[in-house]
Amino acid sequence: LIRFLDFGKISESTPLNSENISSYHQKLTIQTDLDMSSSLNPGVLKYDPKALFDKMKWPVLIYGILAAVYVALIPGTWIWFSWHPLMMIISFVILASFAAMYKKIGGYENTKLHGYLMSTAIALSAFGLYVIYTNKIMARKNHFTTTHAQIGLLVLGGYFGVGLFGGVFLHPDWGILKSKQLYRSMHKWGGRALTALAWFTCVLGFMKMESSLLKQIAFALPLLIGAVYLLI
Repeated sequence: LIRFLDFGKISESTPLNSENISSYHQKLTIQTDLDMSSSLNPGVLKYDPKALFDKMKWPVLIYGILAAVYVALIPGTWIWFSWHPLMMIISFVILASFAAMYKKIGGYENTKLHGYLMSTAIALSAFGLYVIYTNKIMARKNHFTTTHAQIGLLVLGGYFGVGLFGGVFLHPDWGILKSKQLYRSMHKWGGRALTALAWFTCVLGFMKMESSLLKQIAFALPLLIGAVYLLI
């Protein structure tokens, strides 16, 4: 009601024509959508990405390091296989989370840092893939026979594709599509979906190695909470 009264005030000083009415209607629609989003999800428009980074950086780092080391040492000692969970958790949990947080803050330097972190994550996860592939050969086992392995391979391929697209077409220096909101949104939500799928894959892998339900919950719950803050 207030907005229509405001429109009445505007009309007193502004000539009414189709262009003015259309412009105001568009602004009103956008504002209404934002108000509805805010009421359905309180605080969604009020969070500060920098404050989020300051709040989440240490929990993400500590959880990632502890989880990576714990899973790597589940076999009882350090073996060739241990490099696989170590690299994957560092890549998908630590580096991908920090990349997402820096991109949320925005700006030229943070966008480039986002790219550097994700490029490093892709490189380390490729090494993790090499480790598990060669470990299967040494154990004389078939490759990619489990849901964990199949989704993990999908995630790696997806990360490479999304990263390549971002680095070539959305780079802040030379990306020819960097100003196109559609492609930026596709890159953003595609990357977030892949990160969520990567975390799910990490949980599947942990469940294969650790049978304790309590430990499975302890491993998965921080990722679920982190997804709310970092991927939505």
